[in-house]
Amino acid sequence: MYQHYKRWIAYRNNSSALTYGTIDVFKGSDPRLIAFTRNYRDETLLVLHNISDQVISFKVPHEFTEIKFSSNGEVFMNGQELTLVG
Repeated sequence: MYQHYKRWIAYRNNSSALTYGTIDVFKGSDPRLIAFTRNYRDETLLVLHNISDQVISFKVPHEFTEIKFSSNGEVFMNGQELTLVG
């Protein structure tokens, strides 16, 4: 658990969007999913949290093309379709 939080804090501290950015919530998304973007200057991150114990699929906006951080490693991206394991 310690290593998980240590890794997450290091990632957050190296991201201007996560440290200083504004938050724009995705309205109307799946209620099992918390979805928002963090924006600061030239950095925009899509943040997704599966708060259920189910598998959720999410159509990712075209400007997001890679997974930069996953807290549990069970996130899969196929084109613009993202699958988050609960």
